Amino acid sequence: MTARSGTRVFAACLLSVAWTQAGEAASRRPLPFDLEVEADYRGRTGPLRRLEDVSRAVVGEIGARGCYRSVRLGAELAPGALRLRVTLDEVEEETVYDVSLAEREGAHNPDNALKFTGVVEVRATVEIFGPGGERPPLASRRFHVEQRMRPWTAGEDVIESAWRRVAEEIARTARRAACRLEPSALGLTAR
Repeated sequence: MTARSGTRVFAACLLSVAWTQAGEAASRRPLPFDLEVEADYRGRTGPLRRLEDVSRAVVGEIGARGCYRSVRLGAELAPGALRLRVTLDEVEEETVYDVSLAEREGAHNPDNALKFTGVVEVRATVEIFGPGGERPPLASRRFHVEQRMRPWTAGEDVIESAWRRVAEEIARTARRAACRLEPSALGLTAR
């Protein structure tokens, strides 16, 4: 096999995988429900912008997948809508330094300003409730997300970068839980 024919075979394989995945995605119909997303802290308060980041990431992730008739941020549950609640059970933010304070402040090595790691650790729960917010949840998942980020440039906010990645991971986990629901198996009907 020549390099040119090998490239053609590889390209044909890639195209067939892409067409298969596109066909599978097109054959899946969205569930006939609206999904409302909310996020909250468990038993404590924290920065509101973190909850907003998580909520927007979940709405974007599930909305892009097309699993539901509509996905939106929810304040009050609309009749017939399902509710997805993300609860941040535990949140830890930490900056871990590789060098001492004296070395960081010293002008003799500017690279010391980059010798630290921002760590964000979250334990969260995703729950999906049926129409009317009835208990118990239709699906529930507890999980742990941890992101460690090192700066690329001096002054970079690594905690903020780590939070973006944490929100993305929470959104992927929420999408997996929400998009796997089968209304027929749960005895639900659309309204």
